[in-house]
Amino acid sequence: MVITDASSASQGGICACQEGGGMDSEGFSLLEVMIALFILFVGLLGTAAMQISAIRGNATANQMSEASVIASGRAEMLLSLDFDAAALVDGSETVDGYGVSWTVKAGAGGANTRDITVTVVWGQGDDAHSFDYRFLKVKNI
Repeated sequence: MVITDASSASQGGICACQEGGGMDSEGFSLLEVMIALFILFVGLLGTAAMQISAIRGNATANQMSEASVIASGRAEMLLSLDFDAAALVDGSETVDGYGVSWTVKAGAGGANTRDITVTVVWGQGDDAHSFDYRFLKVKNI
């Protein structure tokens, strides 16, 4: 039974009431709640996937930064040597789990230059990465 309140009817409103005098409110059905929870769950899964991707990206960036610092340190050491020093030769070592190797070749500028490449390697198999740092050492004339 629908009862129209005279004051609300003049304003264009209708009051829907049950026979017992209470308001008609059924709430949410179980299906609506399940659909809402499913949508929430899919959103949370997407957020979790983004977090995992961000963590992996940060770890890779950290490793690249460490490799860069190691390569830069080895390059500074090689640049600080005298041009004709016996220690200015190819070599390799392991620093904090990173494989570091360097090659020293005659540069394109002839006898007065050395082309030096420092390579830092980390990871294994499909997860192997490397960082090359190449520079030219020139003999002071």
